[in-house]
Amino acid sequence: MINKVINISPNPVPQNTSRILTHPNIKQKYQDEYNPINKSSNKSLFESIINFTGSTLEKTNLPLVAIISNFDQKVVDIDGDNEPDLSHGDTVSRIIKGFYPKVHIKPVKIKSNEDGSYDMSEPISRLKELSELIDKNEPVKAVNLTLGQEISINALRELTKLPLNKENLKDHKEQICEWIKKPTIPLAIKTIMDIGNPGKSDRLIQEFKIYNEVIESIENITKKGIPVYVSAGNQGPEFFNILILAKGAIPVGMQDAQGRTNPFSANNSLINRYEQGVYNISIVNNKDGSIAGYDITGDNKPEVLPKEVSGKEPIIKAYLGKKVNDILATEEDYSRLIEILNNAERIRKIKNEALHSGDPEQVKLAKKIKDITTAAIGSTFDEDAMERKSSKVLFPINMIANLYKLNPDTVDDLKANGNYVNASLQLIFKTDKAGKIYYDPDNSGRPAINRLIGSSGSVPKAIAMDIKKENSKK
Repeated sequence: MINKVINISPNPVPQNTSRILTHPNIKQKYQDEYNPINKSSNKSLFESIINFTGSTLEKTNLPLVAIISNFDQKVVDIDGDNEPDLSHGDTVSRIIKGFYPKVHIKPVKIKSNEDGSYDMSEPISRLKELSELIDKNEPVKAVNLTLGQEISINALRELTKLPLNKENLKDHKEQICEWIKKPTIPLAIKTIMDIGNPGKSDRLIQEFKIYNEVIESIENITKKGIPVYVSAGNQGPEFFNILILAKGAIPVGMQDAQGRTNPFSANNSLINRYEQGVYNISIVNNKDGSIAGYDITGDNKPEVLPKEVSGKEPIIKAYLGKKVNDILATEEDYSRLIEILNNAERIRKIKNEALHSGDPEQVKLAKKIKDITTAAIGSTFDEDAMERKSSKVLFPINMIANLYKLNPDTVDDLKANGNYVNASLQLIFKTDKAGKIYYDPDNSGRPAINRLIGSSGSVPKAIAMDIKKENSKK
């Protein structure tokens, strides 16, 4: 759950994949905290109180993991129908308990806006409250912090005037932290940033001061000997979550089920821990063929029950088992997509001209025009395709890369996950020897109806594995 991206470049970072969000753009019956209390049974009531608060003697036997996240807003789609089923915090909790059930979860709730973003004062306040509880002997074993702010290494290099790259970030960590404490922006960059958006550079300076407060709040916990696991970032190797700079924090990057670093994961010298963050969501069936639930962690046990999801048809079902030649884009499809791309380019041009016009009214109107991402273009195409015939249209990756003018790294990233993709680049498919489509985003070989992706899923697995390893030694 990364709140936003800092990037000096005028071109927005491509939103090419759905994320746990990380926004986001992450979700066993194991998580008893969230099961409704059976009021007809005193025993059930007592057990629910034990599980939720952990305020009984049982708590001393099980490690307590604090999860700082939103637990009230549903943002994660489990059953693949594009309707959210679980909150970010609930999802993270279930991943932890899916890998190691013998923990208690302490929800530390932050409030989010309707779009899933949040004010950074929220994590600052929650971290301070948690630190005070630890001072009062709350036996917290680990803290899960899967939120933050991503920044491009290029932007940080320009702002700090340090010779930063992926390989030497760790060497310059102290200098970066000192700059964040007292941020300044070079005049040339300040001038560029403020064109068409007066005061933007000053606002950015204030943002960095707030990030420093979050970093210090994390360090107030790590210096007590409590590890804080932080999501490394989901925008690729040229970006990272600025909160991983906190001393004592454990940044966790994202891998697939085979241990290969995901191309959307942050990947630099600040990060030396990677765990699975891409998960196939599979249906678990009862013996009679009915759905028992949805498995995330790959043990064929449901982390999510049928009653917890919206229950509509998975989008992916329309593709599975089809021969790729039957659903490849036609000449008509290419013409329509090119038309949408041209319209998007015209809108971008109009917005850019208005932003740099110097006319306050035009600038105000331009700001109301949303950035047009690749995902938005693809979604427009898919909606149009559904009206014309069918939304089941796929493109060879090389062909759509040419249309979208994707950079070579992005193309390589797509090809690492499959051969064919839909217009929004959200669904990447492989084909079997018979030329039939199948979906295996985490490369585990498990059948999938949906996926979770993001370093927000890597952090809970890291916590679960570390606690499991430590407890196995006792």
